[in-house]
Amino acid sequence: MVSRIRSLGIKGIGGYEVSVECSPAQGLPEFQIVGLPDTAVREARDRVRAAIKNSGLKFPVSRLTVNLAPADTRKNGTVYDLPVLLGILAATGEIKEPPADCAFFGELSLAGELRPVRGALPMAFAAQRAGIKRLFVPADNAPEAAFASELEVYGVQSVTELLEFFRGQREIEPAPPPRIEHTARRLPDFSEVKGQANVKRALEVAAAGGHNILMVGPPGSGKSMLAKRMVSILPDMSREEMIETTEIHSVCGLTSRSNPIVDTRPFRAPHHTTSAAALSVCALLARADLTVLRDECEQLEAQIEELANEHDHLVIDFETQYNISRLAAWAEETPGLVRVEPETPEIAAADRAEIVPTEDEDGGWAKISDAIFSISEYFAPPAE
Repeated sequence: MVSRIRSLGIKGIGGYEVSVECSPAQGLPEFQIVGLPDTAVREARDRVRAAIKNSGLKFPVSRLTVNLAPADTRKNGTVYDLPVLLGILAATGEIKEPPADCAFFGELSLAGELRPVRGALPMAFAAQRAGIKRLFVPADNAPEAAFASELEVYGVQSVTELLEFFRGQREIEPAPPPRIEHTARRLPDFSEVKGQANVKRALEVAAAGGHNILMVGPPGSGKSMLAKRMVSILPDMSREEMIETTEIHSVCGLTSRSNPIVDTRPFRAPHHTTSAAALSVCALLARADLTVLRDECEQLEAQIEELANEHDHLVIDFETQYNISRLAAWAEETPGLVRVEPETPEIAAADRAEIVPTEDEDGGWAKISDAIFSISEYFAPPAE
């Protein structure tokens, strides 16, 4: 008898449906998992075998083949432990095959308890798109998966609890639909910054108009300090932004049962030695958020231009005294990027604005407040 259990997987930062097929056969005892499994998936054989025995069930002494379809997509992680266990029990007649409108995912301990996995929210939305009605997940993942409002999400503590539920011996209440509320939390505030009035005004204009802003200056001039506080003046995240940001954080393992949703715009400050690949991941984590780049070389110019085109609010923080002339030349050639020089202050309607400080006699760079002093009339509040 071949059993089929519906499950989910993660590909990139999105979820997709996986069908777990199990077929017992005569022959020497062997347990194989096929369908491009990685090491963590192959190790599920030992976790599943121990979980079945420690849950008071009988593990079949036969040749077992488990296929994870679609077989041409690489499977990774521990999300398939629970559906593999259910597939084996259903194929060998230990339990009835679960209804077709149910899906399962979760990691197993050797004692048969369910442990949380990454990517619960994108997998829940994938289940919703696939027409699944009931989703059984580890209890710690239930608050996060419940944000897929069209699903009944059941948080399960152990294999025994799940089997008793299908036998009608136990009731499991579905996780209630969560309410998205903005958590009141202490954020870095502009009131903590003494002076720098012109820069504060510039950041307010960028936040209100959805512009990007480029800050250039030496270490200690206050760029990062001010950029960190820009989060506190950006508008609250919408439900769509929260869900999209949480999906990315969930895949990265940055959510928990106590904090299932990201409701505050995260702040990212990658180091100037960050590789292009790591910078792309950082940009994903900052989706609909605030990104600060700290760089002292010119090799990230193309990446900066790409990020500026993708994000509504992007603060680029250069701690450098080198290659400023090349950076300025790049800024002049970049479409849609307004370069504001102290000698000829010009502000135009654009998605991005650059503030370039002036060079002093010693070859250093003035503070940001001095750098934009000549355009303070524009950034200053209108006269009454």
